[in-house]
Amino acid sequence: MGRPGLYGTDKPYKSAYLVKIILKTSRRENIVVGKVKIDIGFAYLIAEQNAGDSPTPELFVCLEDKETGSVTQDIVMVRPSEKTTNIECLVWSDIEDEDYTHKIEVDIRKDETHNKDN
Repeated sequence: MGRPGLYGTDKPYKSAYLVKIILKTSRRENIVVGKVKIDIGFAYLIAEQNAGDSPTPELFVCLEDKETGSVTQDIVMVRPSEKTTNIECLVWSDIEDEDYTHKIEVDIRKDETHNKDN
């Protein structure tokens, strides 16, 4: 059976949104970092790795203004936990607060059967 459809249903996924994937190489670290840009109508939904002078293993999701190209709102950052071997999700849910409002720790599956390539 093929990939699941829209939201786990059998309906095929027919996207009205433009998905643009950009891969670029960091000059200092020589690693590939990616950027996904999805047109959601009123803005672009952006997901990208920090690609500054020293790229970090963090994924940022934000909204970008379609006209100016500037970030208008942070949504979430996903990164390895600083204290455990889990993943942290930092969520900005309050538009008035510049700091993240929720921190979610996601446990990583340790079962070897789920970590093998299919």
